[in-house]
Amino acid sequence: MPPHRVPTGRSFSKSSKRSKGSSTAPPDLQAEAKPRLLRVGKIVGVHALAGEVRVLPDNPDSEAFAPGRTLFLRRGPERRLAEVASVRPHKCFFLVRFAGVENRSAAEAYRGYEVYVRTDELPRTRPNEYYYHELVGMEVLATTGEFLGQVASVMPTAGADLLVIRHGEREYFIPMVAEFVRSIDRQARRIRIELQPGLLDQ
Repeated sequence: MPPHRVPTGRSFSKSSKRSKGSSTAPPDLQAEAKPRLLRVGKIVGVHALAGEVRVLPDNPDSEAFAPGRTLFLRRGPERRLAEVASVRPHKCFFLVRFAGVENRSAAEAYRGYEVYVRTDELPRTRPNEYYYHELVGMEVLATTGEFLGQVASVMPTAGADLLVIRHGEREYFIPMVAEFVRSIDRQARRIRIELQPGLLDQ
């Protein structure tokens, strides 16, 4: 999943890291350490007869499904690991085949799993680039010091993506452009917004 340049728009970094995984059937995750994980999609079905699954990605630009990468799978209480053997785009999906999965019957066992990657395996960001999951939970202040709330999520749009900010029962949508987003402090987990007339009148 490429990082996003904030506040000047999206970055389409093509760098990625690959993690080695088992080439046999995925083991139970109970024996694994618990790294910080980021959801990148969900397996919604299977495709044809060669063992491919259909993954609906959370981000269509995601690089999380590169061959050789180990994915973390969750379905209710079930946990599995799976290594990507091959991947190709198909409409709004990725068609992914896991190592050791050679036919449709074996692929059916993966239906319904949510797909996660380790956040420490994501490509490193450059200055003014952030992964959207990093922004969630940050407190948001006006440049005057007024507390506006916390980032609940980031909403992709055809234009500038929106910071979704919540403060109690109130919710604001702030375009992620330099005109409004003045600074993002990772260490302090704080975003400063330049208020303009009508910006919070939603």
